[in-house]
Amino acid sequence: MADNQAAQAQAVRANNAEVANQGRAARDPEGLAPREDANPVETVFPPGPHDANRMMLSDQERQWSIAIKEAIQEDPELAPISDFNCAQLGLIEKDNIEGALERARQMQAFREEYRIADDEESGVKAVADWMELFPGMVLSVSYSRLEGVYVLVLDDTKFYARNLDDNPKGVPIWFCGNYYVYQAILPDFQSIRKGLIFCVEAGGFDWKVNFGLTVFRRFWTELAAYYPYHFKEIKVFHGGMFVNMMVSMVRQVVPKRIHEKFQLGTVSGLGRLDQLYLVPNLEAANQRTLRRVQECLHMRAWSSRFLPYDYDLCRLGRARLSLSYILRVRAVACDDGLRYSSQRDDNCNPIGSCPVCSPPTHQCDDGLTVIAKDITNGCTVVGTFPPRPVEHEERVFDIVLFED
Repeated sequence: MADNQAAQAQAVRANNAEVANQGRAARDPEGLAPREDANPVETVFPPGPHDANRMMLSDQERQWSIAIKEAIQEDPELAPISDFNCAQLGLIEKDNIEGALERARQMQAFREEYRIADDEESGVKAVADWMELFPGMVLSVSYSRLEGVYVLVLDDTKFYARNLDDNPKGVPIWFCGNYYVYQAILPDFQSIRKGLIFCVEAGGFDWKVNFGLTVFRRFWTELAAYYPYHFKEIKVFHGGMFVNMMVSMVRQVVPKRIHEKFQLGTVSGLGRLDQLYLVPNLEAANQRTLRRVQECLHMRAWSSRFLPYDYDLCRLGRARLSLSYILRVRAVACDDGLRYSSQRDDNCNPIGSCPVCSPPTHQCDDGLTVIAKDITNGCTVVGTFPPRPVEHEERVFDIVLFED
């Protein structure tokens, strides 16, 4: 009886929440309002990097990535880049190899010039330095369930472009902060493919204080023009005549494919964006955003290391996959749970094996942990293996081979 009442009460609460969500969507179609049943600005993330669907490439996208990787390897001026970065270039440039190489050259120069470490700690510090340089400018880094993309929200009235002329350290801080935010909000292939939404608060924009064409042109030519990303939308909120003039000047610098994404004259209906995001105060909002940045950078690092082409086969452990060594096969699991056969028979002629299992290896009693026997260091955990599938269960796997 009590269980039934509890279940009914839970159903009523769920229904009420759904009705509230529908009403909230009607009042706030852009999804900018904070939720009433959570923190003022909810931490919203898509399925984590273990969701293989967000890291899948089509056959054509994979071929683009392979061609770009081979071109980079053949260019003596370019250092090797990760397979994740090759795929990111492929998703943006597609079959434009020269365009991808130019982006790779410019981004290599940018990383060298500003000593980019590309790790979580450096990324969080860079964004924190940006927040300190321009307090209140970075309002939010989040994921929109409504749009299915990541969203960056800035207050451009807190950006004092003219001050950068008197602060030689300011430009590197601003550039590096932007770089790591881009890295954070593009943590997987699906986010790169769909593009990001850029929301800008412009209410009270001061032409003489908040804009400088020279510094913007430098930002564009050193970073924004070459970082492999694209915008789904660029929404400018509460902008007036001066903002329209600023956008007109920006359009002289950026290509048509970007300035076509600008949506001027957007009105929130809920007040300035900083009133929605800087709650309960600036310090708390900054800490919340920095946590999100760190989580997103962690997701990207995970994605870069564990490209899940063979996610259904095994979780990668010790080696970085090579895009050019991927074979799509139909296979059945062998009795040992480690090998896979192209035939449904008892002989089980292996065509692939768990990538983390570099002989000699054995599984622990739990059937999950894979141990590598090392004469010098003893046993070392090199990876984990999913629960063993049903005997001879037929699946489609991406068998991943590794280069020595």
